[in-house]
Amino acid sequence: MARVLAFSPDGRSLFVGGVEPDLFLYRIGEDGAGHPLALPIRGTSSLAVSPDGRVLAASSYLDPEILLWDLAAGREHARLRGHGSAVVSLAFAPDGRSLASGAVRHEAILLWDLATGRPRRRLGESSDSTRCLTYSPDGRWLASTEVPSGSLRLWDSEGRREDRLNARCSRSRNAVSFSPDGRLLTTAGADGTVRLWDPATGAELRRVGDPADRLHSVAFSPDGRLLAAAGLDANIRLWDLAEVLGSRIGP
Repeated sequence: MARVLAFSPDGRSLFVGGVEPDLFLYRIGEDGAGHPLALPIRGTSSLAVSPDGRVLAASSYLDPEILLWDLAAGREHARLRGHGSAVVSLAFAPDGRSLASGAVRHEAILLWDLATGRPRRRLGESSDSTRCLTYSPDGRWLASTEVPSGSLRLWDSEGRREDRLNARCSRSRNAVSFSPDGRLLTTAGADGTVRLWDPATGAELRRVGDPADRLHSVAFSPDGRLLAAAGLDANIRLWDLAEVLGSRIGP
């Protein structure tokens, strides 16, 4: 069962995690068979690939640690410990020097200094749980979704919350991702809907998906042409973004 996914920076690989022990690597354009990576993790809650494609960050619903995996060497690189509950959201900064993480309980978002393995900043306590995080391509903004309110928020590079994006999305299991050019923000949630937003105005632009689906993860391909989403079933959904934006699908 696919719960979470992440593209490699070159767009040739898709990493998929689920309830089973281990993560799987899919090569885009091949036969569709997944290859196990032999990571010591199960119940995957979030995945993120470093900008240079060398490190895979993974977290689990079963504990609060973050596993950093050296993809070339095929071994553990480090473990980050600082949250008091299971980590459910991960995002590398575009410069690869820091990692943002959010947890199930009402905790602050942590920004990790990867050179030291310690948090360098805490982005305020929240009355909600942080469900998903993503950086804008230029590193200026960090977007977060919260449950149960369904809030979609932006934080600037200094850690201040920016309220100009006052969007609302599904009230549970929200995922969020910036497009490679930073001009779009997409969310997906348990309502089965993938929504495209304008981060500059907070306006909702388009919707795709099926209310019968329960989506957990969403990601743009590095070239910005594809949008992928995964949910409770075994299917990975792919949309051609040019077709989506050219359609009349919307609220």
